[in-house]
Amino acid sequence: MSEAQGVCSADNDLLSFGARLGVFVTFESSLISAIAVSLVLCYTFYRVVKKIAARRAVRQRNSEVELPPIDATDSLGFLVFMFGELIKAIGGMMNMKWALQGCITENSFCTAQGYIRLIGDVSVSFFSLYIGFDTFFVLVYGWRAPSRVNIGAIIALCLLTVLLAAIGPALRHDKSLSYMGSTIYWCWIRRQYLADQVGLEYLWMWLTALIQLVLYGLMALVMRGVLVVKGPWLRLRTKSDAPIETGSQISDLGDDERENRATANLLLFYPAIHVICVLPLSIVRWKYFAQGVQTSASVLTTSTIFELSGFLNALLYTFSRPDLVSGQNLERPSQSQPITIIPTPADNIPMGKWQEGEKVRRRTAGQGILPPDDESRPITLHAARSSSQA
Repeated sequence: MSEAQGVCSADNDLLSFGARLGVFVTFESSLISAIAVSLVLCYTFYRVVKKIAARRAVRQRNSEVELPPIDATDSLGFLVFMFGELIKAIGGMMNMKWALQGCITENSFCTAQGYIRLIGDVSVSFFSLYIGFDTFFVLVYGWRAPSRVNIGAIIALCLLTVLLAAIGPALRHDKSLSYMGSTIYWCWIRRQYLADQVGLEYLWMWLTALIQLVLYGLMALVMRGVLVVKGPWLRLRTKSDAPIETGSQISDLGDDERENRATANLLLFYPAIHVICVLPLSIVRWKYFAQGVQTSASVLTTSTIFELSGFLNALLYTFSRPDLVSGQNLERPSQSQPITIIPTPADNIPMGKWQEGEKVRRRTAGQGILPPDDESRPITLHAARSSSQA
């Protein structure tokens, strides 16, 4: 049996029992993330299928009814982010082979894991930052970018991720040494290409984490009244500005506004998750770059935390932005039910609804409030009343 088939030799990076156990734990944390992200994606797909069937049924009954698009662009960004987390989790799950085998064998499986890990880690960093900017403009300025801008940004980030995965091996012309190889505990960019490890992944992880800390820090200061928005600028609050709402004033707000404010506060946990997952691993890597020393316990512990990001983000998204997961509440009507799509009163849901032949524009919202999307607002199908009931 050859090395390509999984036989360890003196030339391989052999793993001690403790290291194998640690690598197996990273597999388990990746598996947890993969399950959580897959459940979110499957549920989202299920909802999309139901919405398509419901839209088809509505149009068959009344072809003149104008319906909103199926998905909001921020939902698309969320889905790409979740796919990135799934790719990242798959790369971590491939560690199972090394834990069972007891060594790293450099073959096609090793090369595949290296590229999967690179694409997953970079895409998660990019789309985490994309969502950070989207949340910043929504909560601070009450503004959401047009669909074409969001779609263009998503496409650009996907292309940049692919470019970063391809540029390294394209610039390395040493054919005697494969680009992806053993990094002691799993496969990734070979240790001889330290500059590539930093430039193609770690730099982006650190940069996006730093920018998110700044963005979410500004959001927290705005929501707590320390900073106020004046046109495109943020400045410190002065005595001439409107007073900060007290607890009794906030309790007088409507249910929707209180819920939006609670959700907005929950969104501030996003940078915490990113920092908790990225910072410990980064500290270990910085120490390695500076001193050339790292312990198996530190690498495997921080990597286990890093691999849990998919689970934590899926959990947080499900509770903080359920509209991104479930989308429109459009149910398939019964055959005996006349189709009338009517607006809900503004005091109930502060936004116009879709009605036959009527288009509803986005509205902006106050600071710290989530403005509802046209596409994510519920659409209620009501049976038309007869003249005798009127």
